[in-house]
Amino acid sequence: SLGDVKQANTLIDAALKTNPNLVYAYFVKGQLDSDNGDVKAAISMYQQGWQVAGGDHTQWAGYVADALAASYATQNQLDKGLAIIADALQRDKDDPQLYFRQSAIFNKQGDYDKATQSAQNCIDHNANYLECHEQLAVLNYTNKQYGKSANAAQTAFKLGSIKTSVY
Repeated sequence: SLGDVKQANTLIDAALKTNPNLVYAYFVKGQLDSDNGDVKAAISMYQQGWQVAGGDHTQWAGYVADALAASYATQNQLDKGLAIIADALQRDKDDPQLYFRQSAIFNKQGDYDKATQSAQNCIDHNANYLECHEQLAVLNYTNKQYGKSANAAQTAFKLGSIKTSVY
């Protein structure tokens, strides 16, 4: 309910006042903004979280970069999204979600070769990452690589995919 969101924001603001280096607090505040349809406010919160994380490599922050890049993509700021992902991969190079997001943004740009490579990089970092197998199935189909598409789809099904776009 709206009261719960206000309460959550009040608690997050209090936490950030006490400790402005709480990366996760910026992320949650961004999620709340995004859920309420305020993408620009969400981007602002994710940017602040990412900036704090940049100065503290002890905090895992790939999830913040992913959310920020996804938000940029919804605003068709694809180059900004890719720049954030490139930066995040410098610190969290084994995070498959970052490769997935990179693939999705390249796909949205129409650069299917780079999107396919990023999806494969994702799988190379985690062979059981469902979303990347789904993405690879669709990308290979788009590239008329039907055998590769079928293989990726079969793996996605084995991993539990229910996405109709993979079929």
